[in-house]
Amino acid sequence: AGESIDMLRKAAETFITNCDLSQTSIGIKVFPQKEEWETPLMIDKMLLILKTSALDAPGSNTPLDNCMLRVINEIPLTRAVIVSDGMPDDDPNENATNIYVEAKIPCDCIHIGGSYRGEECLKHIAARTGGIYMKFDDISKIVGAFKYLTPGYRGLLTESSEVAKQITGAKDVS
Repeated sequence: AGESIDMLRKAAETFITNCDLSQTSIGIKVFPQKEEWETPLMIDKMLLILKTSALDAPGSNTPLDNCMLRVINEIPLTRAVIVSDGMPDDDPNENATNIYVEAKIPCDCIHIGGSYRGEECLKHIAARTGGIYMKFDDISKIVGAFKYLTPGYRGLLTESSEVAKQITGAKDVS
């Protein structure tokens, strides 16, 4: 878990530094909830990077449905990025997923790890909401891949899954 959280921190920093914060705001929510790691929508690049440097993996709990509902109720978002390395506590997250579908908010989902149930859950959320799903076996590749989730680069992932796999190093992109 230590290497995974280090790579996630670096990936989040890559995402933040590649966003044009004059046109994009970023908020951070984690599950389970840890207020000291979270931010509302903001454009303060240094504060966002500082918050991501403090991220940790506090336990084995993955209340994904609860987190998705909390985010959509607390942040006026237009797109979400979900990163998980485990299995959700709730399956198949239809309650929250339906709300994102109705609001037309795509959820890009990144799966790191070996959980088949977690992989299927994240694929389902991405497909239903119009998001992009990426699976990484090699955690070190996630750092560079996060650049392609930013608004300025995201279109490159929608050209073809083969091109998306090549440029991100992901095992699977859909």
